[in-house]
Amino acid sequence: MPSIDEMAQLIDAGQYLHFEDHRGSIKGLWTCLEIKATRGRKAQLRLVVGEALLPNFNERYSAKTLGDREAKQLIPILEHEPPLSALRNNEHGAALALCWLALIELREHADELYSQGAINTSEQRWEELARRAGLPPVSLNTLLTSWAQGDTAPQLIERQGDQWTLSDAHWLARDFIKEAGQMMSEGRVNGRKRKTLKRDKHIR
Repeated sequence: MPSIDEMAQLIDAGQYLHFEDHRGSIKGLWTCLEIKATRGRKAQLRLVVGEALLPNFNERYSAKTLGDREAKQLIPILEHEPPLSALRNNEHGAALALCWLALIELREHADELYSQGAINTSEQRWEELARRAGLPPVSLNTLLTSWAQGDTAPQLIERQGDQWTLSDAHWLARDFIKEAGQMMSEGRVNGRKRKTLKRDKHIR
């Protein structure tokens, strides 16, 4: 595990990274917010990812079409690598891909996470995500069990039946998605209020 000084250097490097090719340029991978500890509040360090770390970035960078809604969704970086030791080494890449797809799934249902504290993902949906990640179906339950229990890496998810969320070890990422869900929910409520006001004005 890197030291605090090494992590600080990595964060600084990500902020100042500059890459350029014939398609355009990338300047910075993330922004960083550091909140110092005060009485009654823990210290916080938040990284907000930039365009280069968003899903489907390559399509946007290559000038391919992408819906506005999908393009605006931010996916947080996990504080720890997900548990992988339950699988063979040659399946680790697919497991990491599935982890990323699971984060996208959680972000897609952020409003449900905000209102219910967890989202509902059926076994069939997990199997679909595993196929997309290239993970053999026979390894899926082993991996999900490992994620829920932890091994050499901290526990990734809390899971009960079809409901799941990120574990406390990943509370920063979980809270980031919850906040997005809150904004989604409040946006819908405000949208309905605006429609009601317009309708009432029209009736008058």
